[in-house]
Amino acid sequence: MSQAISMKLTWTRQFHTPALAAVGILAVLTGPLLAQPSPKGVVDRFRGLDAQGAQLTPAGWQEVAALFVKPGSPRRTRIIVTDGGGICQ
Repeated sequence: MSQAISMKLTWTRQFHTPALAAVGILAVLTGPLLAQPSPKGVVDRFRGLDAQGAQLTPAGWQEVAALFVKPGSPRRTRIIVTDGGGICQ
């Protein structure tokens, strides 16, 4: 094998290995972002947690807060009771 071909194969391996590693890392990191639930799914999850009283406990509050981009702080001074309501479609 000539030296030029050998150098080209070495360079190709040196380039492809880091490039493939970078693609793999990006796939792992962006996978959860691509699997985001639908807005309806988020609302359904919120309503389910709320119906279970999740906002009344610290652990439940953390679970509910994870559904929001900018969650507020827990309001422990009042409880709002509704008849279940509904979401217009």
